[in-house]
Amino acid sequence: MSNIGSTRIILPKLDPKTALTNVAQGAAVEGFPGVSVDKSLGAVSAFQEGSGASVPPKLRLVVRKSGKGSRIDVVFIIHPEWVAPESTTRNGMCRVVASVNG
Repeated sequence: MSNIGSTRIILPKLDPKTALTNVAQGAAVEGFPGVSVDKSLGAVSAFQEGSGASVPPKLRLVVRKSGKGSRIDVVFIIHPEWVAPESTTRNGMCRVVASVNG
């Protein structure tokens, strides 16, 4: 697997529990139907179906406490031989992260 993009955001007023729920919903809305949430780790894992590949693209998000708010780290992972336009990937990741604030 190859990391094609990553980003992070700090939300100073959003508690991690709410951020985790919102980011999982945001991933589902952006076309990642295979969403699983591990509340004990503050992690969301999601994959995209329909790519026709045996190893689907994955989105991993980790939410943790940062001061009085939350920090969310996002990584999009694809098979090393695949090509994905950077602008499309970044825009999708930004939409998932933006959805966290509701």
